[in-house]
Amino acid sequence: MATETQMARALDAPGVVQMTIRGVKKPLEELSPSEVATWLEEQGLGHLAPSFKHHKIRGKYLVTLSGNDLKDMGIELVGDQKAIMDELSQLKRAVVRVLRDQILWTGREQLFDNCCQKAMGTCCGLCPTPPDQYTLTNQALKITNVEVFRCCNGLCRCSCLGVDQSVNNIDLNYVKDVDFMRNSGCCIDRGVIRVESDLGSDSRHAEMKINGADAAEVVTLIKNAVEDAKMRREKGRAFGQP
Repeated sequence: MATETQMARALDAPGVVQMTIRGVKKPLEELSPSEVATWLEEQGLGHLAPSFKHHKIRGKYLVTLSGNDLKDMGIELVGDQKAIMDELSQLKRAVVRVLRDQILWTGREQLFDNCCQKAMGTCCGLCPTPPDQYTLTNQALKITNVEVFRCCNGLCRCSCLGVDQSVNNIDLNYVKDVDFMRNSGCCIDRGVIRVESDLGSDSRHAEMKINGADAAEVVTLIKNAVEDAKMRREKGRAFGQP
């Protein structure tokens, strides 16, 4: 289960979790106390609605409520507590799913370091070369590799003769280390990010080649996402989540 900070982050993007109130969809984080009360009535928990309304519980507060909060609100019956916590658990799972899929960063491979290299690698621009694509979410790092047919002893990449694509989805829970090397100089500024994953007896490595000026920031994003993913996984086990 996500922490309160992570829940709040998931709700920052408008409309990430939709609620249906009297047949009308509305973002969870925009629900007023009155609309939360209406939602409770639709779940068959209308007798608890006055307490939620009195304590000004808005939609964005629902996913952070605890059993102690319910007691502070005067909801003492165990059956009522169980009923509302079951509903709130479903909301929390929905927010966690959204959080996992949120895109933190997208990037493209830096194929060439200068115009001469680009001319050689694309047959003087006649065959543009598609770069690898990178996407970082809260759950995985997706690397779409593009293999291009080569000619002229490997110097020219001729995409017009065909390309092969493969996708490497790296689960952040298994990322062991992330580092980078920046190669800057005359007509060159490339950052090579190396991601190491530990799958028990199998250790895997992946590389991303991006603009050198962006490398340090991207590495920090990946490391933070890895830490958050592992923390969610540990907390989720207490709620029976994988």
